[in-house]
Amino acid sequence: WLSNGVSALLAVALRQLIAMADCKCCNSLGSSPAFQLLLSIAVLTLFLLIGIYGISIIVISNFEWSEDDFDEWESVFDFYATSQDLAYWFGAIVGVLWLTAVCSRCCAPCCCQLSDVECPCSPCKTFHMLDVPFFIGALIAVWPVNMLRSQRDVVWTEDNLLHSEGFILFTDVVLVIGLLILLVAIPSGFVKWRKMVSASRPPQAAQAAVPAPAVGPPVVVATVVGSNENAQGGAV
Repeated sequence: WLSNGVSALLAVALRQLIAMADCKCCNSLGSSPAFQLLLSIAVLTLFLLIGIYGISIIVISNFEWSEDDFDEWESVFDFYATSQDLAYWFGAIVGVLWLTAVCSRCCAPCCCQLSDVECPCSPCKTFHMLDVPFFIGALIAVWPVNMLRSQRDVVWTEDNLLHSEGFILFTDVVLVIGLLILLVAIPSGFVKWRKMVSASRPPQAAQAAVPAPAVGPPVVVATVVGSNENAQGGAV
């Protein structure tokens, strides 16, 4: 009974894989202007959240600690922790979008014959390069946020390399570089969205030119009517 059930599940999974072999989902996502607009808005939001997190790092680094300012220190740390959490969780959402974009625009076009998405490798065009700032900037900007958040609740010791001043300085530098690349990814993402919208519009049917009727001078037909006397005189 168990073997029959496993065989049935494998058969269902195989049928689903065969149904997905035509890569219709990747073709739709890779060529969708709506998905590109979602990516652009997500990059803009990620840039703002990580920028606020960077401001919180500056504030908490320059804070002069004293026992009398414990309430103020607590509010500063809450601002730092909240901004870090927002950047962390939204970075996870952007990570899902990043993986979806890579699969639909890099992996699937190169492995499958997609009708609406070109392989970015052969040849590589400017249209494909517009995704590069997002692919690189999202990884670089999110990495220091994840690293520092994973160590936030850990007891800091001098023996831990992740707690050293050199490593903290390194993460700050990486964070700034990631923000700069995301700053480039924002306009490039919207530029690609505009290009995809223009490419998705159906071509307008050329209107057939109707020839205008030729207009010439009016034609006057004159009819000469002779009298009866002239007719009789002519007969004599």
